[in-house]
Amino acid sequence: MNVTLREKQKRKPTDVRKREIIDVAINIIAFDGARAFTAKNIASAVGMTSGGVFRHFESMEAIVGDVIGRIEDILAADFPAEIGDPLERLKIFFLNRSRTILAHPSFSRLLLSDHLEQTAGAEAAKRLVKAKSRSIKFIHECLQEAEQKGFLGAAVETEAATSIIIGAIVMLSHNRQQVTSTTKSNKTSEAVWPMIAHMLSAPSGR
Repeated sequence: MNVTLREKQKRKPTDVRKREIIDVAINIIAFDGARAFTAKNIASAVGMTSGGVFRHFESMEAIVGDVIGRIEDILAADFPAEIGDPLERLKIFFLNRSRTILAHPSFSRLLLSDHLEQTAGAEAAKRLVKAKSRSIKFIHECLQEAEQKGFLGAAVETEAATSIIIGAIVMLSHNRQQVTSTTKSNKTSEAVWPMIAHMLSAPSGR
């Protein structure tokens, strides 16, 4: 009777357990690869049995679905509300996305590798591709609008500039591993944007 009571006391609410399982799944897939994504490894990291994992998720595919959902939600929060100035809109996105990647080191690994696609079914993989594509499309559209409004330098090519901005975000995620505090990493990202803005700007303004 006492053992049962202690076990009940240790039990966490379902939403808490599901969040723990999703977080662990993200880290396993990101840092150990698709082959390490097993119920046994998840259970070991969370501190429960494999059977316990399936009390919260009906299958491994369901876990992957929620992992992608979590990534979609976090990345979606980086997009700013409509702002008339496309370069200001791009700046806010760049800083938001840099902070997101710095706060979630596993994300850059997932977004730059095919580990998550290897664990997902076809529909889940499409969702991930769509999430990645949305960011690239947003950057490119901001640059195209800036070009149309005469905000970009004559030598700036939007495709190349899109790649440079994405590359800067990726490099900042690697930089996070070289420093001891997120605050320092955030300051680095804030220092990088003025350099990008200078590269993009038309000589007469901005």
